[in-house]
Amino acid sequence: MGKLYTYIVAEDTGLAPNPFFQWCTLALATPNHMHARAFSGDWIAGFFPVSGQYRLLYAMEVQLRLSLSDYFLHPDFECKKPDVKGTDEQKYGDNFYSLENGIWLQHQTLHHRGDEWRQKDTRHNPPVFASQKYWYFGKNAVEVPAEFSELVPRQGMQVNHPHPEKAAAFKTWVEGYRKGMHAYPRDFSEAADDAFSIFRTL
Repeated sequence: MGKLYTYIVAEDTGLAPNPFFQWCTLALATPNHMHARAFSGDWIAGFFPVSGQYRLLYAMEVQLRLSLSDYFLHPDFECKKPDVKGTDEQKYGDNFYSLENGIWLQHQTLHHRGDEWRQKDTRHNPPVFASQKYWYFGKNAVEVPAEFSELVPRQGMQVNHPHPEKAAAFKTWVEGYRKGMHAYPRDFSEAADDAFSIFRTL
C-alpha cells in the first residue's frame, strides 16, 4: 500500500495545487510539499484550518512523478502553461520553467516572477507530482472526521503515520467522494485579479 503524505496548505489560489484541466499537479516550491518523496501509488493530502478545525482541501493518488524540466516538455501538460490574458484557470498555469543548455528559463507568468522565485522553484530540478485520480474541494473544503485528526500535521509534512490502518481508512473515506474538482479555490478570483493588475503595470 502506498504511503500517505499530509501537510498544511498555506494558501489556496489554484497554483499549488493546480486542480484544473482534469489534472491535479504540484509543480512549484511551496514550503511543505517539496519535502515529499512520493512516487506512483503514494497519496498526498493537503489541509487548512477553519475556525479551529481542519478541513481537507484536496487529496491525490500520485500517478506521475516528473522532473520540472520534463514537465515543461510533456504534451499532456501544455494546458498547464500560463496564458496571462486567458481565463482565470489559464492564468494560474504552473508549467512555466524550461531548462535550456543548463540554464533555467522562466516563461511568461503572473506568479512566482523574477530571479528569486526562479532559483527557489528550480533548485535541484525538483519533482512534479501529477494525477487524474484526485479529489479537490477548494472553497468547499470538507471537515475532517475526528478519527483522522492525528493524520493532520500541525506544521511541515507528515509521512509514515504511526497507525497505518488510519491512513488506509482515510483513503477509503476520501474515495467515497466523486473524483475531480468540486469547487474553485478558496483564494482564487481575487488573487488572480490582483496578479493581473500588477502584470499590466510592468
